[in-house]
Amino acid sequence: HDMAVVLLLLSLFSFIYVVQGQQSPPNLIVILTDDVGYGDLGIYGSPSIRTPRLDQMAREGIKFDYFYTGQPICTPSRGAVITGRQPVRIGLYQNVQAVSSSSNNSGNVTTTCVDVPNGMSSVLWWNGLGGIPNATYTLPQLLKPHGYHSAAVGKWHIGIGRSLEFLPMQKGFDEFFGTPMWHYSNQGNETQQPDMPLLEGNKMIGRIYRDIDVTTLTEQYLNRSLKIIDENKNKPFFLYFCPDGTHAPVVAGKRFQGTSARGTFGDAMQEIDYGVGRIMDKLRELNMAENTFVVFSSDNGPALYTYLASNMFGKLEGGSAGLLRG
Repeated sequence: HDMAVVLLLLSLFSFIYVVQGQQSPPNLIVILTDDVGYGDLGIYGSPSIRTPRLDQMAREGIKFDYFYTGQPICTPSRGAVITGRQPVRIGLYQNVQAVSSSSNNSGNVTTTCVDVPNGMSSVLWWNGLGGIPNATYTLPQLLKPHGYHSAAVGKWHIGIGRSLEFLPMQKGFDEFFGTPMWHYSNQGNETQQPDMPLLEGNKMIGRIYRDIDVTTLTEQYLNRSLKIIDENKNKPFFLYFCPDGTHAPVVAGKRFQGTSARGTFGDAMQEIDYGVGRIMDKLRELNMAENTFVVFSSDNGPALYTYLASNMFGKLEGGSAGLLRG
């Protein structure tokens, strides 16, 4: 749960700023991507994906070479980030005992998963009723008494509930623009699962694929994030920015399609890198760079079942839903 520890330390620093009456409390920006592997960034040795802005961020800041998420799968990992607690303590934990992977010289990956006997699902689906318990404080709830404006943009995937009680607006965020899960496609089968809605707060704007071009989502998320920074330049804010183009079905904006040597996943990763650069430029433009903590991470390692090439975990082994370090 190293990510959660980092975020709680940042919130503590914010509290100290307020108590000591020094300059305004620091802004917090957490950029949490999806299914990005250790070897998917240039700074970690990717030969096929260009990430110059993330590489610059790593060189100018702190680069974590030994870092773990709360769980190696979406829902519990994200729950750990927002609450700072071990996922099992808030009822969110993975249902995979072990995942092993191996790659051969041709770059093909073989993955074996072993399910936990009780079949307990760790990922909350569209019809799931679970989420972060009401008795558990979230990071935006802790920051609110200190004057912070908190906004969540992009993928949520920490619960919906019968009455939307587990969505961001009910968990301390002042605004939410994104999806309750991710940009899921039902491939035309509405009886199996409806296309994911795009939400403004608790209100549905439309359904992705059917009403909204999925290739525009990352750009829409970025533009909203830049707007949030602009609107809160005179007060402290917490921005939880979660672009999910790297999650299956992997998707990239049209201007980024075909720009990498790693197919659509590489294109999506390079679009995210571009977005990180835009955010860093915005902070410098508004003279906020020296008073803003920016953290970039992934909720877990690569989803091996969506890949043919094996470099995504770099020198490590394993990926999403597994207990190995990739």
